[in-house]
Amino acid sequence: MARDDTIHPDVPPHSGPQAVVGWVLHHPLPHGIELRVQTTASTFALENQQIATTRLVLTRNQALLLATFLLKLTGHAPDDVPEQRLSL
Repeated sequence: MARDDTIHPDVPPHSGPQAVVGWVLHHPLPHGIELRVQTTASTFALENQQIATTRLVLTRNQALLLATFLLKLTGHAPDDVPEQRLSL
C-alpha cells in the first residue's frame, strides 16, 4: 500500500491521533482503488481548515478486507450499509 500525505502547513505531520472527517474514492485503478482520507486533530483544527489528506492505494482485496474488518468491528452486516454514502 502506498501513502502520500498532503498536510495543511499548520498541521504538524504525525501529531498523534486524528479524527476522520471525510473520504472519497478518487480513482479506480486497474487492480485496485485510490482512496483519499481526510483527517484533523481537533474540533479547533477542523474549524480552522487544518485538514490533512492522505492518499491510500489499495488492491481490491485489501479494500474488501478493510470493509469486512470495519463491519465486524462495528457489529454491522453488509445489509446495514446504505445505498449511498451520506455527505458530511
